[in-house]
Amino acid sequence: MLDEKGGIGGGYWQRRRGQKERGGVTAATASKEKRNDLLSILDDSDVEEEEKEERLAMIESSHASVSESLSSFFELNSREFVEEKLGMPYW
Repeated sequence: MLDEKGGIGGGYWQRRRGQKERGGVTAATASKEKRNDLLSILDDSDVEEEEKEERLAMIESSHASVSESLSSFFELNSREFVEEKLGMPYW
């Protein structure tokens, strides 16, 4: 399932961008939309329902892992962490 720009996801990021311009969206709403988009991609394929759920769980797990890694990275590179906790100048 390709969106108007040829990307997978049915316009997920275009919708998110629009919501952000209108004042943001809650994490729960974004998570629900992303799950629904992933399910719609999986629905296009010829796989059993149980396998779809396994694939979705794997995708969500990977997403959570990446989000956690990025969060840790930005925390470790924040001015507060570098200056206050490490006692080094923030460049």
